[in-house]
Amino acid sequence: MIVWYNHITDAKQYRQVISSSIIRIGRSPANDIVLPNPFIAENAAILQCKSGVWELYVLSLNGLLVGEEQLYGGDRYLLNHSETIRIFPYDITLDLPKKEEVTRQARIAELDRQFSEFAASLHRELLTRMNLDMKRETGREIGDEYLLEIEKHIEGIAKENGILTKQRGNIVDHLAGYCVRDEVLQLLSAGARKPIIGALQEGRHWGRLMSSIGSLEKELVETAKHLVLVLKTDEQKELENKITLVEKNFWECWETILSKSNIRQEFRHYLALRYLKKNIKDIVFGFGPLEDLLRLPTISEIMVVNSEHIFIEK
Repeated sequence: MIVWYNHITDAKQYRQVISSSIIRIGRSPANDIVLPNPFIAENAAILQCKSGVWELYVLSLNGLLVGEEQLYGGDRYLLNHSETIRIFPYDITLDLPKKEEVTRQARIAELDRQFSEFAASLHRELLTRMNLDMKRETGREIGDEYLLEIEKHIEGIAKENGILTKQRGNIVDHLAGYCVRDEVLQLLSAGARKPIIGALQEGRHWGRLMSSIGSLEKELVETAKHLVLVLKTDEQKELENKITLVEKNFWECWETILSKSNIRQEFRHYLALRYLKKNIKDIVFGFGPLEDLLRLPTISEIMVVNSEHIFIEK
């Protein structure tokens, strides 16, 4: 779920993505949403998801507002749609998904989990092979030839472990979707100013795909351009709003395309392996999952608390 919050005297909003089913809110640093203000109780409220429905449990004696309704300590409230919670002096907005979206999110989360396990296994095997190469060729620079060799290792290990088998068809489509999504974001971000943290991206030639196939790359660009039209990003003027639209609606559009269009298996496999190579190289040479955030021109600051709590500033 996406949580937006801001001080009522400050127009600047903070955005936090939380995947857990329990969200703790309050002044204490131990909370998931920390509201640093003396008027707010150390533990002000708890949000809990049960069977796809979010319930608010008020802990603070001072109470809070949900829309126009006043709640006090001990009260419970079922959230049926995106609503604003005011814990003075903060406003909190919850971007709650619809029931069908909850089902989609659960499916995506499971595919993410399966991919994470597969990628971790592949990474361990890759490190073994890379260490063997490094012992033979100490001092070798990380140039194009070496990057191509690594990409061939990644593809070989992935195929050896059955990534392209029919049994893993759902994961292939999922990874292909991530690959197209990355291209959509890249198209939207083209020409945008570099963020403050963009300096970290300088000189990262390892981010380029060395084993690319020209005709399939062109097909990828055309597919991404089609998604841009389907997502109607041109209706948004600000880049941040365009990206938010992609984050919110991409997977629904991608599933529709998979079900209604005949995307060649060769192309799906290429996209899945392309994303896999990018993902593993981000881990080996960069900051892993944070690389996707570093590439976005709308993000100026990233704060990592732990693997489940990452704060960004736009």
